[in-house]
Amino acid sequence: MLLQACWDSGRQDAGRLSIIHESPSSSDGEDALVLLNQEVVVYFSEPIDPLSVTEETFRVVDREGRGVPGSRSLGLSGTSVIFTPLAPVQRDLSGGSFRPRGRYQVQIMGFPRAHAVRAMSGRRLPQTHFLDLQAVAADPSPAGYPSPFVPVGIGEEPLQLARPLEMAAASHRLEMHFTLPILPESLRPEAFRIFRILADSSAQELQPRSVRILPEAAEPGLHYGSSVELQFSAEEIFDPQDLLGLALFGEIQDEGDPRPLRDYRRRAITRPSVQAVKLRPGSRVALLDLDLSTIPALHSPDSTKLAFESASIGAQPLTRVESGSGQDGIFRPDADLVLEAGKPYLLQGKTYRVPESGDLQFMDVEIPAGVTLTLRSTQPGGMILRSCRGIKIDGRLRIEAPNSSWSLAEIHAAGRLPSLERLLEESFVSLVAAADIDIQGRVESYLDLGAGSPLTMICAGRMHLHGSLAPQVVLVPDDPSLLSGAVESPIPVPQSMGLGKHPGAEFEAEAYTDWFPLGARNSSQIQFELQGMEGDLEVHAQLAPPHPVRDGEPHVDAETWRQPAKLSTGGVLDATSGWFMRFRLRVRIRAADETLPSLRRILVYDY
Repeated sequence: MLLQACWDSGRQDAGRLSIIHESPSSSDGEDALVLLNQEVVVYFSEPIDPLSVTEETFRVVDREGRGVPGSRSLGLSGTSVIFTPLAPVQRDLSGGSFRPRGRYQVQIMGFPRAHAVRAMSGRRLPQTHFLDLQAVAADPSPAGYPSPFVPVGIGEEPLQLARPLEMAAASHRLEMHFTLPILPESLRPEAFRIFRILADSSAQELQPRSVRILPEAAEPGLHYGSSVELQFSAEEIFDPQDLLGLALFGEIQDEGDPRPLRDYRRRAITRPSVQAVKLRPGSRVALLDLDLSTIPALHSPDSTKLAFESASIGAQPLTRVESGSGQDGIFRPDADLVLEAGKPYLLQGKTYRVPESGDLQFMDVEIPAGVTLTLRSTQPGGMILRSCRGIKIDGRLRIEAPNSSWSLAEIHAAGRLPSLERLLEESFVSLVAAADIDIQGRVESYLDLGAGSPLTMICAGRMHLHGSLAPQVVLVPDDPSLLSGAVESPIPVPQSMGLGKHPGAEFEAEAYTDWFPLGARNSSQIQFELQGMEGDLEVHAQLAPPHPVRDGEPHVDAETWRQPAKLSTGGVLDATSGWFMRFRLRVRIRAADETLPSLRRILVYDY
């Protein structure tokens, strides 16, 4: 008992959330010395609930008690909280979170406050904790520092331009993005030279009216870079046909050279060749230029609605004439099932009947793992399974039908490829999908009555054939390059499904784009322009904050993200720097519509 008591006395923090380390840390009662861009990290004894870390529970204040701007996040292990300050952007090192020689205090709230930092276990910090900070001087060399900033970058990563340059001709603003933060004291107009190439091939030098570092990196993906803006006089006239070039000065070559741009380590920018500046018509360059004719990522989580696809005219509902009307609803059996023309079947506790034609027109088709679907047919065209979306087979598809006469030899003998109509008329069993056909399970053929094909598969999307398939399946993808996997002795028939909808069908279509980061901006609002929109298509924007733990990802949680807001050209939304945005497309397609609704491009500007 004595040994047990001694052991317990050494565990004074058992069952309690505690702070075990701070960076920067103080010694001998002195304030902790902090550089002007240095993160403040507090380490805890157990993982922290990210929702408990807010501006109220983890505060950084100046000596007057005013809150200091900056962001809060959790470390990868979840046991540390990181305060990331805004770096100074002015030549006098003002404008950031910490000012030279400023005094600050970190306040980490604990019991008895109702709002306190707490662990994932629910334990609250037992008492409020304080950490006093002293910012370094503008010249920190007496304290042993070569710069008032923490060096940024990986190893010997050079300071250089991060991407090609472009400017809106009527904006008089050229924004450039660098791979590393710019030392504010090195930023001056003399570090840049802008040239306009005239008709006689001579060069005219242009003088920027002002130059400044934007508060944060505006280029998505540059998590520690700098954005610099050159402003030209309003009297300077630019034409989109002008040829402009930018030269940046590197290390000083002689006394006549201006001082170059430098990073936080005081290293000069790598001397580049002259960089071309692309001029765009108009007064603004878009923060986001989303060309919907080129992006394949249009997700449709609702299986009762059509998906969208990227086409040459932009994004439009993914529908094909041969994929049916969707009138039979969602097909997702939870038990073994047999489908045969004219016969009843039980699905999700309800009784249905297969049409005498054997032509079933579903909205979406999925055969889950552990389920066997048997398709029985006794005549050509006797069983057709259509889907307005995709067909996914994780379980087993059992085909009880004679093989059709289709073979490579028969097709070659005919001298031309059969049409989709003829394939559907003469194949005993067919699968047709407007989107993907994904087979991860098994497709087995029975009643094989000779050479030929047991199954015809037609789709406008991808074919993922990674399960076990019967041999000699007729494969009809719109694009053969979208076929992956293998089938024994396949019968390929390159054909394209008919663009448009099944006669008399009415659909709802909905899809989301991927999330896109919103970099830092000059305004707290953004404006939208929708180009090439046809039909009664609705466009919505949804915003979400960054994830508190996973860098570069949005926090997609119902309590944190905003509900989608309907957009129109010229519409404005409040948008926080560092947040993420995605778009939702939604439309109802009516039987009387002659053309499909579409949208070509979404542009997002600073407002």
